[in-house]
Amino acid sequence: MTTHSFSVELAAELGVEKAIILQHLWFWHKENKVKKRNFHHGHFWLLEVVWLLDYTLPYFSKKKIYNILKSLEREDYIKTGYFSKNKFDRTKQYALTEKSINTFINL
Repeated sequence: MTTHSFSVELAAELGVEKAIILQHLWFWHKENKVKKRNFHHGHFWLLEVVWLLDYTLPYFSKKKIYNILKSLEREDYIKTGYFSKNKFDRTKQYALTEKSINTFINL
């Protein structure tokens, strides 16, 4: 059985759905930082986020995931960028902002 968890304080601040997604992004941010991978322009970037979240969180539709990510970006918890060496590859990558990182540090 797989279990998921999230910060109650974060859920109270952002709502449960955003807290679940942001908690997963925080986990992968820390993994990339430890392994020193996907670092561009001062941030650790997360690849294949929608695919990963769709696989990991089967209780959210892809549309719901996209909407939550857009909302987190509007609220300055995440940012997006494109870093493929192939100019035709427009795979969106995601990174946590300082606001988001500070939120987790202060929990």
